[in-house]
Amino acid sequence: MDLKNMGAKNVCLMTDKNLSKLPPVQVAMDSLVKNGIPFTVYDNVRVEPTDSSFMEAIEFAQKGAFDAYVAVGGGSTMDTCKAANLYA
Repeated sequence: MDLKNMGAKNVCLMTDKNLSKLPPVQVAMDSLVKNGIPFTVYDNVRVEPTDSSFMEAIEFAQKGAFDAYVAVGGGSTMDTCKAANLYA
């Protein structure tokens, strides 16, 4: 797994509330667990992000001191995840 090879020790897995209940997120979490990589799920990504939803994700990322990010979802999730990584 790339994250394991990178030496990731604190991963932020970002998704939205609906997708968080579906198999793709479970597959990602199972892979992280299988590889012994600690992670925290952030499932407050908005389908249509706003400035305030970006700020909320950035604040979450700052508090978490993550060293890697995983986005599970579509463009809004990827954009939110990139913003959190960039500004954390």
